[in-house]
Amino acid sequence: VMAVPRLEADFECQLGADEVPAGKPNPDGLLQCCAALGLRPEECAYIGDAPTDGQAAEAAGMRGIGVSWGSHSPEKVAAVFPEVVNSVLDLRKALGLEVANPN
Repeated sequence: VMAVPRLEADFECQLGADEVPAGKPNPDGLLQCCAALGLRPEECAYIGDAPTDGQAAEAAGMRGIGVSWGSHSPEKVAAVFPEVVNSVLDLRKALGLEVANPN
């Protein structure tokens, strides 16, 4: 997933299901990334498009942000994430990232 658009360099920690003791909704992978980055879960946000993503974020003690586009319906995402965004712009705002002025 990361190799095709050449995104590997943009992410300091990347783990696949075969690299963690248990897959989502178990929080092992999220916690493993926190440990690798020297961060506490409460300092992190986990962004996902699946119910198991929201469940893993909650189990890890992370802020969970669901995106309404992706592999599951917005309703399924909203059922498990405390926060759902509908666009990349909304995601950037939710994360407190600078948003370019369109004018």
